[in-house]
Formats: sequence, C-alpha cells, structure tokens
Amino acid sequence: MNFDYYAMNRGTRARVTEWARERGWETPSTILKPLLASLLYRHRLSLICEQIDLVTDHLFVIHDAIDRAIGEGNLVAIVLLKERLGEEKTKLEALGRLLDKENPMRKGNDDTDRQIANAREYPMEELLSSYGCVVKFRRTRCPVHEGKNPSSFEVKGNRGRCHSCSWTGDSIDLVMKM
Repeated sequence: MNFDYYAMNRGTRARVTEWARERGWETPSTILKPLLASLLYRHRLSLICEQIDLVTDHLFVIHDAIDRAIGEGNLVAIVLLKERLGEEKTKLEALGRLLDKENPMRKGNDDTDRQIANAREYPMEELLSSYGCVVKFRRTRCPVHEGKNPSSFEVKGNRGRCHSCSWTGDSIDLVMKM
C-alpha cells in the first residue's frame, strides 16, 4: 500500500476517493494507516519473541549436550559446545537489546497508543460508507454478515451494533472483522 495518499491535502484526497469509486475500486481510508502500523508493530514484536524462544531452546539443548560430553569425558566436544553456547548467549543479548528498543512500555513512546486512539475516534459512519453501506439516521445494513435489512446495524457513540448477528465494536474492531 502506498501511503502517499495520506500526505495529500483534503481536496486532492476527495478527488482520488471519487476517482476510485467511479472505477468500482475500494477507496483508501485514513483508518488503515494507524491500524496497519499497529499490526506491523505487533508482528515485529512477535517475531522478536519467537527468535528469543528459539535461542532459549538452543541454549537448553547445548546445556544438555555439555552434560553428556562431561559424562563421557569428551574434552573436544566440551570446548566446541562452550563456543556454541557463547554464540547463542550473544544472540540472546542482541535480541534482548532489540526487544528493549521496540518495547511498547518504554517511556516516551506513545506513538502507537496515540495512533490507536486516533483510529478509535475515526467516524464509524464514514468507515461504513467506505464499505458501501449507506447510513441514514444512524442505521444501515450490517457489513459484518452482509445483511439485507437496511436498519439492522445501529451506530451510537462511534460504536456499531448489529441487532441481527449481535456484533458490537468500534472502528478498529470493524476493520479487523472485515
């Protein structure tokens, strides 16, 4: 996805949105940028944690191999395994530093929280219209289960609720569900 769309002024964005609608394409939505950034951030953290788990497993295997080599009295294996143990510990320290750098709890890093708050405040009615739902009197058809009833989905206080399928949520929940 090209994020140049978000750097445009309001009038240009409206023309691009209209141009996309004329061709039957899905229109870009400003809700997607913070949501995508949040999802990528969480994915990056999960990859780091996955690597930490893998290195920790390697450390346990190496420790077991060292214990076996000591029991057998194999000095060459002990030396090689100790070198390998040092390499794995270095990897673990590097991953720990990377996780500290990416830490969501670190002070002064409220970008993600601010982006999520902005995404939650995105008008539900505008988001529904980007999915092709016509909102009249805070009601529309349900985009979640693609209902036919034009008044089954109610928007109240920037949250949506379907009276047919019982789905409830805010803007982020709707984008994730769709």
